[in-house]
Amino acid sequence: MKTAIATQRSSQMDDTRLEKRREPAVVLPRREPPAQAPELTDIVKTAVRIIAGSQPGEVARAARIIGVSEPTIYRWRRAGNMLDARGAEVLRVHELTGLPVELLLRG
Repeated sequence: MKTAIATQRSSQMDDTRLEKRREPAVVLPRREPPAQAPELTDIVKTAVRIIAGSQPGEVARAARIIGVSEPTIYRWRRAGNMLDARGAEVLRVHELTGLPVELLLRG
C-alpha cells in the first residue's frame, strides 16, 4: 500500500515539475510592421521613363518629344519636380504621361 501511495505522489510531483517547464502550446508568429506605401521619390524621372522608355538615350528622346533641351530635363530631375518649368512644358508632360499637374509641380 505504501508503495502505491508513494508512486502516486511521485507521479504527481513529476507532473507539477513538467507543468512548470512546458513551452507554450501555440507560438504566435511575430507580426511584422505594416508595409508603408512606397513613396514617389522622383516624379520627373518617372515621367521621362513614361515618355521615352528606359533604354539608353531616354533623356535626349524625352527632351525632343517635350520640346526642351537636355540640360532642362537634367535640371528638373535634379530638383525632383517641375516648379521652374513653364506652364506649357508642364501641360505637355501631363498630356504625355497622364500624371496630375499637382504631382509634377509638387514632386
